Amino acid sequence: MIRRATITLCIFLSCTQYLQAQGIEISDPRIRDIANAITQICHVPSRRGDYWEVRVAADGNATVRLIGLGAEANLSRGEWNGVREVLTPEGQVSDRQACRNCVEKLAPLFLEKFASVEANRTGHVNLVGRWISPDGLFYWVIRPGMSGRYSIEEYFKRGNRLIGDGMATVERNTVNFTLNSHGNFFDGDTLYLRQITVNGILEYKGDRLIGHTDELDLMDESAIVTMTMLRAN
Repeated sequence: MIRRATITLCIFLSCTQYLQAQGIEISDPRIRDIANAITQICHVPSRRGDYWEVRVAADGNATVRLIGLGAEANLSRGEWNGVREVLTPEGQVSDRQACRNCVEKLAPLFLEKFASVEANRTGHVNLVGRWISPDGLFYWVIRPGMSGRYSIEEYFKRGNRLIGDGMATVERNTVNFTLNSHGNFFDGDTLYLRQITVNGILEYKGDRLIGHTDELDLMDESAIVTMTMLRAN
């Protein structure tokens, strides 16, 4: 366990140092998500399938999809062969030097290929980033999770208070999510009553998520609650 923690730290620092040396702002959520994918791909060979999908054509060119980003990019035969050379084979454990070699090879290539890609041409959805409610009071921070899922953190904007967390899955342009509340809370004299668990199905429309949830409307318990979340700039 100590060895694994050391290797992870080694990768993170290597990736961070590379990005900073290139003058790239690592606080950008998209850049952090790419760096996280690189970390996992290089560090845990047996779980690469949780973070990427690779299709290699007969001519040796490859298409790589980063699952958490919902984005894909094309690699030439030479680029893909270069990636393969630094990957630790599945079934083996990456050592410190292998981790560094892998990160230093993948970081510039993946930043070039993925940093400006919003969503790929096959209809995959890019949820990663910040989404805000129309009234501006609540927002979600969505990050890539495990096995193609996404993690959600829900915040109350005033004070950036964490008020819930959950998971989402995507099938075509449909987002299925579950949010677990951290309890009721006050904002000044206003009490916000929170349902323990909320499930919903939202349609992805690029700059917004819109659909229905099972949250109860306290004024009309028979009503179907509509939810909209807008992509934050």
